[in-house]
Amino acid sequence: MPKVPNPIDITRFKQNPCESLTSAQVVDLLGDEARITPDPNGPGGPGCGWFSQAKIAVVFPNVDKLGLTSVYRAKGGAYPFFMPLAPVEGYPVVAYGTEDVRARLGECNVALGTSDRETLDVSITQSPAHKGEKDPCDSARDVADKVLGNLRGGR
Repeated sequence: MPKVPNPIDITRFKQNPCESLTSAQVVDLLGDEARITPDPNGPGGPGCGWFSQAKIAVVFPNVDKLGLTSVYRAKGGAYPFFMPLAPVEGYPVVAYGTEDVRARLGECNVALGTSDRETLDVSITQSPAHKGEKDPCDSARDVADKVLGNLRGGR
């Protein structure tokens, strides 16, 4: 179970999840036609979705205070698909899901540990035109990297 050596405060984005990506980043990722869907009271925690041909969702889970531990505990149970990825600037990242739908649906969910108690979760669905060009878990990790950079005040 990876520890988070330098916890980062995610309160600001929990209060305004749609600020977790800048408008320039959204245009870069999805084009300038993306629709924004705030979900401040989402069932898993405050989140935001951006939709065009592809979809991105960022959620700040508040179901428990276990951070990545709860994802690791579900390995092989609730999450048969479980794949640790390279950390982002020292912050541990894991892809997870009820099944591996990368090839079939171009989808992936990743959780990045922001502290030992909290994560930020990114879900992406690739556009039909770009499905299969890049592993969607790598794309989701790239988005988590952007959100982390924004949390830290930009890079």
